Amino acid sequence: MRSTIDLPLLRLQEPNTSDNLAEQYDRRLVERSKAGDAEAFARLYAAYAERVLGYMHFQVQDEHAAEGLAARVYATAWEHISCYEAERLPFSIWLYMIARETVIEFQRSQDRAGSITEILSPADKGLEDNEAFRPCGNE
Repeated sequence: MRSTIDLPLLRLQEPNTSDNLAEQYDRRLVERSKAGDAEAFARLYAAYAERVLGYMHFQVQDEHAAEGLAARVYATAWEHISCYEAERLPFSIWLYMIARETVIEFQRSQDRAGSITEILSPADKGLEDNEAFRPCGNE
């Protein structure tokens, strides 16, 4: 919570130090992550995982899909952490930009998917030939 100082004609706000400290902490973790420190990245994950998952669930309204998309966000962030520039924007904003793009990609893939076989992962290929996975009425 921000504290204020009342002056006769001015009302000044002191900077929100908790936000500044959080950004500084994120910056240190990002720098360590850029150097390949997986533990530092795990701490960034822990700090934002619940919020990113909540965002994904809100966007796709499917718990299973949201979990997979959130995992994709962190995989992308780890893969591209060297591209992140702290001077340009806070880490949280960068992470949410990745989340937004991930949702857009997912929604586009859903729009293009004509059948379940088009969205199966490589590990799932072959399941469509199994009788147990055929839809009812399509013998």
